[in-house]
Amino acid sequence: LWAAVTVLVVVLAVFRALRTGSRSVAIAGWCILAALGAQVILGISNVRYGLPLPVAVAHNGTAAALLLSVVTLVFFSLRRDAL
Repeated sequence: LWAAVTVLVVVLAVFRALRTGSRSVAIAGWCILAALGAQVILGISNVRYGLPLPVAVAHNGTAAALLLSVVTLVFFSLRRDAL
């Protein structure tokens, strides 16, 4: 349930960021969507195939990439010249 809520909130935040008109914010938003898609697929694979180690490690690595993308989006969103 919380995974679905997280996906919804992140997707809404990204679409809002894409409408800012800033190129750097838009690139960060697209990176977030790509990482989020990979994270969802890996999460489903973890459940479906009983948590195989390579998929679990990839899921954790993608979570780190997703976090980095969100931090980048926040950084570029808060820059005065990005707006």
